[in-house]
This record gives sequence, structure tokens and C-alpha cells, in this order.
Amino acid sequence: NWEQKRESGRDWLVTTALEASEDIFFSAVEEAGGQEAVDWGGSNQYQALEATLQLAAAHMVEHAPLVTPSALQFRISRELPDGRPFIGYLDAVDENGDVIDVKTGTRRMSQVDADRDMQASAYAYGLGRPIQFRWFRVFTQRGFAAAEVVTSSRSMAGTEWFESVAV
Repeated sequence: NWEQKRESGRDWLVTTALEASEDIFFSAVEEAGGQEAVDWGGSNQYQALEATLQLAAAHMVEHAPLVTPSALQFRISRELPDGRPFIGYLDAVDENGDVIDVKTGTRRMSQVDADRDMQASAYAYGLGRPIQFRWFRVFTQRGFAAAEVVTSSRSMAGTEWFESVAV
């Protein structure tokens, strides 16, 4: 959706996103060796597909309208002090330069967890600048899909902290 939105300025219809999600789901099952080769974690293919479609719908309704990305799957790289490369891929960067990461899960993310999350610090380090980081999270709760946006920022002190723990 976001790839085409960069050009069109409009989101797909939810039904279009669900059709794409279903196609991707079945392609991934086939790539994994078929239905029998997948560990469904106590559920089955049809329950997993239903959860996938619920999460995709929640994302399209709650998250997709909030942003038109200026970059997708944006590669960042920087050399660590010990000479090793640091490489990361940002899900999206919006028109304000905010970093967006799309996640699925089984529970809400607390602000404390967001403020301590190493991923945001790593991305600030890779970019070499302070950032605003937004998690676009969809999760299942009592059998239903829910969505949230959790925001945190990283200062230059956060990038320096990451550098100190990465060596």
C-alpha cells in the first residue's frame, strides 16, 4: 500500500489490502514447504489466515491514513568504533523524517518499553541524528485485532549510549 501511496497519495481500499495479504500469506506458506511444514503454534492455517487478515485490516484503518512515507525499506549504515559495520533497514521514513516501524504482537506496548527499546536507539545511531520513532503496532487481544501508535524519541545521548553498548 505505502509503495503505491507514495505516487498516488491515496491508500488502497481495505479490500484490496486484504486480497494482497491473503496472496502473500499463501505464497509464504508455499515457500515454507506447504501447510504441513509450517509450525502453526497451536493453531491452524485457517486461524492464522484469519488473524493475518484482521491485523492487516486494523493496520489499513488505523495506521495507513496517518502517513505518506518519503522512503520505504531505507538502508542505513555506519561504522562502529571497533571497525565493524552497523547496517539496518528502516520500515519507513515519513515526510518529517520520523522513523516508522510496523510490528505485530499479542499485547500493547507500554511507554516505558518504548522509551527503553534498543531498536529506536540503534536507528538513531545509524542515522547519526536524534529521531522521533513511531511504532505502528497491530496486535491480537481477546481474539480481536487492535492497533496503536507508540511514539518515542532518541537524542544524541541515546545514539552515544547505543554506540557504547554495541562495541
